[in-house]
Amino acid sequence: MTDTYREQLVHTLRRVLKPLVRILFRAGVRFDEFAELLRGIYVEIVVADAAEANKQITTGRISILSGVPKKDVERLVSSDDWLKIPKPTDGPALAAILHRWHTDSAFLGPYGVPLELPISGPSGRNFVELVAGSPIPIDPHAAFEQLLAAGVIARSGDTHVKVLSRSYVMPEPLSPAMLEHFGTSMTNLASTLHFNMTPNSRAKRIERSVSLGEGLPEEFFPEFETYVRERGHAMLSEVDDWLAAIARRPTQNPKARVATGISVYHFVAPADARIALSQHVIQG
Repeated sequence: MTDTYREQLVHTLRRVLKPLVRILFRAGVRFDEFAELLRGIYVEIVVADAAEANKQITTGRISILSGVPKKDVERLVSSDDWLKIPKPTDGPALAAILHRWHTDSAFLGPYGVPLELPISGPSGRNFVELVAGSPIPIDPHAAFEQLLAAGVIARSGDTHVKVLSRSYVMPEPLSPAMLEHFGTSMTNLASTLHFNMTPNSRAKRIERSVSLGEGLPEEFFPEFETYVRERGHAMLSEVDDWLAAIARRPTQNPKARVATGISVYHFVAPADARIALSQHVIQG
């Protein structure tokens, strides 16, 4: 490992971890909790690599490869409590409802515009039936209240409801649903980058950024933001329609599935301002 490689690696990790640590700090996660989390992740990865190679591995070997003290390795592998997966939030179910409302012909009017729906009733074309036919189960009343609170649907008179957005936007920062979305988005982006950085990977997956090297003049930023939102929404809507259409096609093996999709994000790179720490800290 050359000095240049090491310097770039450390600098890259610092840039990646800073926004993550800010979120942890806002959420009240202390350094000791984060350090314990990292110990577990290092152990998990070493064990997973051994399992993938169909090999068994000792706690001593795990300690050597991961750098985690052996006593901590023994403690972590003796209990699976820290590996428990929390109960999924309603976020994916709410997104699935909006997807169906915008792509299922039963709930579309002329030119593919989503219909205003009766909240309930004998007809099969109402909000309750829309939710009932969605692939992820959720109580219709709970779905209605959450979508209404998020501002993605609105009442139309006393008996009907209309949809205002194609995507579900979580109304509360650092809510379980927002954290779940953050985890999924970061994992998907990281997995794409990891795949593209692996030398023996087949054709690389799309991961591209477009920007001006010298930066965009600040006065044009609002115009660019509007342009990106409009074009990005149009492109993602086309992909969403394509996925909905292909999902209705017959398949030879319905149970064989690939969890795949596309994400587009508009970034504003944060300034990496250097701070002379010693000038802001009092010893004592």
